[in-house]
Amino acid sequence: MNTLRGEVEVARGLINVGSEGRVEDPEKLRKELSESKKNIAIALRLRAEAEASRDKLIEERNVLREKLGDEALPAAPLRVPALDEGKHGADQAESDISSKKTKVSGKQQKQSAQPGQVFVDKDGRQRRWLGAAIGLGVVGAVALIVWLLIGTGNLLPGTNESPATAIVKEPAVPDAPPVKTVKPAVKAPEPVAKVPVAPIVAKLVEKPLPKKVVAAPEPVVPVVPEPFRDSLKGSGKGPLMVTLAADEFQMGSPGNSLNFDESPRHAVTLDSFAISKHEVTFAEYDKFARATGRRMPYDESWGRSSRPVINVSWNDARAYTGWLSKKTGQRYRLPTEAEWEYAARGGSTEKVWWDTQAAVKPANCFNCGSEWDGLRTAPAGSFDSNAFGLEDMSGNVQEWTEDCYHASYNGAPDNGSAWLIAECTQRVVRGGSYTSPLNALRNAKRSQYNQDARLDNLGFRVVRGN
Repeated sequence: MNTLRGEVEVARGLINVGSEGRVEDPEKLRKELSESKKNIAIALRLRAEAEASRDKLIEERNVLREKLGDEALPAAPLRVPALDEGKHGADQAESDISSKKTKVSGKQQKQSAQPGQVFVDKDGRQRRWLGAAIGLGVVGAVALIVWLLIGTGNLLPGTNESPATAIVKEPAVPDAPPVKTVKPAVKAPEPVAKVPVAPIVAKLVEKPLPKKVVAAPEPVVPVVPEPFRDSLKGSGKGPLMVTLAADEFQMGSPGNSLNFDESPRHAVTLDSFAISKHEVTFAEYDKFARATGRRMPYDESWGRSSRPVINVSWNDARAYTGWLSKKTGQRYRLPTEAEWEYAARGGSTEKVWWDTQAAVKPANCFNCGSEWDGLRTAPAGSFDSNAFGLEDMSGNVQEWTEDCYHASYNGAPDNGSAWLIAECTQRVVRGGSYTSPLNALRNAKRSQYNQDARLDNLGFRVVRGN
């Protein structure tokens, strides 16, 4: 409002100068009077807006008093001296400008220079700065009103908070800079030291670490000794045998298998043993049958010689191992179930030891792709051997083992010995045959037969213990 008063005084001075004839340029005087009138009009409008803002804040204060109580806010009405005192002077300046505007134009002829003449400032930029100063004055007036409303310095009843923390809705003041409510300073938590990650990441991106070239591990090829044959007393040779070193392996199928009699998978530690390279053939078994007068098994008219012996019971196979032990002086027997699975895997942990993507499988089964599939047995050694040098561990004929059959491996021995019970009649059979589907040739696949059974797809192989 002081700026408004100053502007009014300037306007009055200009009017007086014009009325007394002390004007150097009447046209310029009229422009300055017109500019001064505009500034006064702006100041009057801003004053009116400030008064409206004050009234609105008073109304909001009354609403707060009704909500918080009569003692929460001061009861005395707010008063802004600058607004009240400057009103009459501004109105008077507006009247003087209007009444004396005609006097200036009537005295244009008296513009000659006179002694003691008063010159008006020729730089109109002062008026523009004046308008800006008026705007700043209005902002100060609004801030003063806000301070009067919430800056009483008394705490609100029932709280420990300062009035400065109360939320005051700011009035909308058109064409004027918004007044921002100053929030109380909140003590920030102690800063936590952080490691600057961005520079480190940038350096890593800029200079990537060289990739360490790791050579693929070479597959471990088990060292298999040369096969051997024990001599028979009198004449002849026993079956071709392969010695396997002591080792440990995981026996059975994993936990997600639906073949429950093949679980739980468990570790088994084996001593060294020797197992026949392929199933016992007709030629080898017939030598025992002739020597002992035992019944000659039927070959189904497929031929004898090198084909695996079939139609022999578990008792027949056990009788052959007893005869072989006497003829060689070594201890021969049927393989335990653990020994058989270890030998069949050939060091592999997969379902079968061969490549499952191969079109023709290295075995004789119902759908393996061989010429004997589903028809008859194949001569021993007709297919590739596994990594241990053993042949026909899968397919061709099923094979008797020493063990009694159990529905699971719970309680099975972990040293590779045979799992036997008293009065056992059901024996474990392994390996699948020429009539078995491909899935039945899995290394962990188990079957059971009565120990007196004789079938055209069931034979055996032998083990020599140390």
